[in-house]
Amino acid sequence: MFDVFDILLPNLSGSQHLEVRQQQSAFGQSDTRSAYFEGMRFAEVVLADKAYTNVEHWTGSAERANWTVLLAGATANEAIANDESWAKFLRALSLTLSAQLVWRVTCESDCDQYPLEKVELHADELSRLLDSYRESQSPPIAIQASAPDSMIKPNPGA
Repeated sequence: MFDVFDILLPNLSGSQHLEVRQQQSAFGQSDTRSAYFEGMRFAEVVLADKAYTNVEHWTGSAERANWTVLLAGATANEAIANDESWAKFLRALSLTLSAQLVWRVTCESDCDQYPLEKVELHADELSRLLDSYRESQSPPIAIQASAPDSMIKPNPGA
């Protein structure tokens, strides 16, 4: 369902209920870091300047190159197949976003084929919206959500 499910945050903190772990490979510790929620892999953790070739386009400002991006597309697609795992994924999303004053979430089911709908929502409202997309199975989804009254308004030119 999701080609893109990116969560942009100023930083990660313990109040988000996420545990960040360095991934292990057959050759030892890798450079990849993942965030886990209650034992479930939630997203890959990267800095914006590593995730995007055009930081300003994706984040709304070149000054956000050191912000954290949670790449959650793969895990969202895994979770969406099961009611229990999807509920857990949405709980992780809501808790993660609620712990921040500013955030941006970009979700696309058919990348770059539809204009992004810019919306301002509270974390729990975004979770309900995503759940309604799942229930209705009405792709495409193309939204860029940000916290209401935040300093990270959707970029109208993006």
